[in-house]
Amino acid sequence: MPGPQTLKPRNDFVVGIDVGGTKVLVRDTLSTNLHRYPTDGFPDLPSLLDMYFAKMQAYPRRITIAMAGPRDDVTGEVKMTNSPWPPFSPQQAAQRYPSVSFETTNDMVAAAAGVLHATGIDLATLKPGTPTATGTKFVLTISTGVGGCAAVWDERTKRHVFTPCEPGHIGFQPYTKKQKEYLEHLFKKYDYPSVEHAISGKHGMENWVDHILTEFDAPALTRAIKRAEKNDRPLGAVLLEFATEGSGNDKESARVILGHMGTLVGNVLANYALAYKATGGIYLIGSVSV
Repeated sequence: MPGPQTLKPRNDFVVGIDVGGTKVLVRDTLSTNLHRYPTDGFPDLPSLLDMYFAKMQAYPRRITIAMAGPRDDVTGEVKMTNSPWPPFSPQQAAQRYPSVSFETTNDMVAAAAGVLHATGIDLATLKPGTPTATGTKFVLTISTGVGGCAAVWDERTKRHVFTPCEPGHIGFQPYTKKQKEYLEHLFKKYDYPSVEHAISGKHGMENWVDHILTEFDAPALTRAIKRAEKNDRPLGAVLLEFATEGSGNDKESARVILGHMGTLVGNVLANYALAYKATGGIYLIGSVSV
């Protein structure tokens, strides 16, 4: 495979990358398949890019990188929220790959831009409604972390303006007795329990499992969860399997966990719908949501 110094740029090679806390997804104009890589399989993004460019045997002319973390509005630097990777600087990347034009964006801005072009085949209706044509659209992801972005219509320029936010880091607000008990459980682990601690794939699901399994005698589910954690498998798949195909307390405890998480996601969506006056629709994405 050619080394980096032998690679040449191609004008027909354009790349889009989605960098999350768990996985990195890459689409390009030279191949038809989606490239998928584990985030923890690389020490930083440049290491992944070195491997990817060598695999493609060329440098792209342009590359846009959507990353799960706050973006510096001046420099374009992005620090990942749920990854130990160092901040990614497009200026440093351009020095490393002089022939490549780099652009960065928050991953939720990229998701909101995609929502504007999504068709019916790309969407599944959770609650029917009648969105207004120029109303604000709000996109929320429940994945490794929790992120959001509003697409706000600007009447003067006749286009949407994207305003990313960090809903995962606001304080977790309980409404029911069970949710208040869950908050007390979270306070044993965190000084400031957040929405991300309560419902995300990285923290929330594990926290609900720890909390609920103290109330249920669910040996089969407990063993399956321990195996999943040992083998680094997602807990959501285990919970869904037991909630639909399990029996007894194992099934009931899995259904209770998923039910509580679904209710809390609904609460967060409702609050942000009000905050942004999201009359253009609310869109829920992310691996945990799916």
